[in-house]
Amino acid sequence: FVFSVADATQATGVQYTLVDMTLQGGLGGLAAPSRTLTPNSTEKLTIVPHCNKSNYWVILHEKGNATFRVYLINDNGLVTTPASFTLGSAHPSGRGYLKPSPDGRRLAAAVPGFVEVFDFDDKTGAISNPRKREDPAFAGAYGVEFSPDGNLLYLSAGTTLHQLQTSSLATVGTFSSSAELGALQGGPDGRLYAARAGQEHLGVV
Repeated sequence: FVFSVADATQATGVQYTLVDMTLQGGLGGLAAPSRTLTPNSTEKLTIVPHCNKSNYWVILHEKGNATFRVYLINDNGLVTTPASFTLGSAHPSGRGYLKPSPDGRRLAAAVPGFVEVFDFDDKTGAISNPRKREDPAFAGAYGVEFSPDGNLLYLSAGTTLHQLQTSSLATVGTFSSSAELGALQGGPDGRLYAARAGQEHLGVV
């Protein structure tokens, strides 16, 4: 499956399509047109492996409320009826990322003005125990990512990268950039990469 999410200015929500790797002589291709999973979604979309190491959880957050949708991908495909969990804060803006911790036990959401962390059960798909930190410095919050050991959380907001303790959400460090920071992504080399607006190179920690 390939999942795509509209940006904050669009109303097409989350769509998905099926990839068939037997097409085009093994190069793969789209087996069906894109279908809408839900029309009401923020940019927040992530996938967490199931604890059985075979299935997957697809997690997204609705726009304008405090509801998560959790979908299961199992041996039969995508189960399009989700489990819903309404907790934490409403997300009035569509902007911002949702990321799982490396062990799949926590979720972090970046929302303009605050950051929120939740517990996630990779066996049942349940989301619980919201923890929130509001801060004027987070007004432009967008990207979020955990450290490889999950103990630190990184949040991009404007030209500042905030380094937080995952357990308390207390700030332990900040990094400044000459350009506005966007999406954050942990790499397989253990380093953190950041998109920099209008620049030809990524930032790296």
